[in-house]
Amino acid sequence: DGWSSTQMRIAAVQTRTLGGSTQQYASGQMSGGHGRFQVWLNGGWKKMPVGEEQQIAVAVDAGQTDFIVEARGHRYRINMNTSTQENLATHKLRSIRQVELQNLAVPVTPATPQMGRLASVPEGSVAVEEKCTTPFKLSYKAHDQNHDNQLSRLELEQIWFEAACKQALDDAEETRDLIRETVTLVFQEMDLLANGIVFETAWTHYWLLERYAPSFYACQVVQDGLRQVIQKDKSILSRLLRLFEEADDDNDAEISAEEMARVCRRVASSASGVGGFEVKGSLAYLSRQGEHADDDLSYNYFDFVAELLGRERHEVKLFQYDISGGRAWWGAPLLLGQQMDGLWHTGIVVYDKEYWYGGKLFESTPGMTPFGVPVKEIVLGYTVVTQDELWDFLVSELAREFTVETYDVLTHNCNCFTDEVTQFLLAQHIPDEVRLQPEKVMDSMAARAFRPVLNRWLGGVNVEGVDK
Repeated sequence: DGWSSTQMRIAAVQTRTLGGSTQQYASGQMSGGHGRFQVWLNGGWKKMPVGEEQQIAVAVDAGQTDFIVEARGHRYRINMNTSTQENLATHKLRSIRQVELQNLAVPVTPATPQMGRLASVPEGSVAVEEKCTTPFKLSYKAHDQNHDNQLSRLELEQIWFEAACKQALDDAEETRDLIRETVTLVFQEMDLLANGIVFETAWTHYWLLERYAPSFYACQVVQDGLRQVIQKDKSILSRLLRLFEEADDDNDAEISAEEMARVCRRVASSASGVGGFEVKGSLAYLSRQGEHADDDLSYNYFDFVAELLGRERHEVKLFQYDISGGRAWWGAPLLLGQQMDGLWHTGIVVYDKEYWYGGKLFESTPGMTPFGVPVKEIVLGYTVVTQDELWDFLVSELAREFTVETYDVLTHNCNCFTDEVTQFLLAQHIPDEVRLQPEKVMDSMAARAFRPVLNRWLGGVNVEGVDK
């Protein structure tokens, strides 16, 4: 949002230049159409394992809507009418969805993994099954034009600039400035040793991490944690990549909870070949999980590294309060000309606290706000951001933006605040039912009439008993 057309075109150039596989991803040319079906896991939509997805694709293309598939040693009932996946042994029910690949946003990364296919090899050579890290390693080799296994910031900047110039962008100098800023930022994140050089291992690790991180900040948080470890243990990235590759049997960049527990048990019991970082992280993971694997959980590379760092995932909920007291469903058509389930005030619940905006920013015990009992409690996802990091964000950023003076019930309200916090924690918006509600009523006479009253009431909350 807010990018200039030049910036967007630079992004497109980078996407085409950095390995090529993002183009194939966007056009739906991935092997077997991988990514066509997704399942709701760990608080987010995840690609299904290749084998399960292929079975679903065959059944759906044959016109079936209710059928059985087998994956990971389990049998699942797939019901496309209700968009659900049921484990027939445990009866656990998950939501699934079908995605049109051509409508997916193209991620601006060096390469988007295309797992489970054979890597291209010269004629006469033996084909080797592609690992989840292979596209990123190939991307690095394409950038390493000196073939010396080291890449400097200036080399990367020049490669991206030359690629942009081939696309005949309007302003070469503006293009160079934008690329320089982008490369500087990316290089700072990749170069954990701060020696001005990025090797293949650091490149592969960063782009695989970035590909699956829920937000740029989450990626940055994990990198900061590794930055402290790598000063004493310079081989940590290569070991992390090797461990994940070994656990990822089907090369789809996802490992099951069983595979995660297995690799942690192996690392924890190994006397050699691993470092203290992995052992400590594996023991902590097994302790948190009680060594009981949930067949429905899965871990991508970001999840894997975050778990070994000890950065636990925290559930993020949206509490919705109907400030109309249930009157909106019958009153809204009369006053606003349209049906509404409620007039929503929201708070974000995470770390056993509720964060909300009412002229000031508040931290409360969940459900103990002036708005009564929440009508809805929606799980938005899981974050690795810590409570202290959220607090720093609230104090340094949002406290200056969300004040008594800036409150407006239609344009700058509690839901705008929860949307900002959700983007920080999860890199996603709150539901449109809440976020876009002001747009539906803004032009009505009733909204304009009640606006001053609601601003005084909701924008000047003074509550005793809140925690902070």
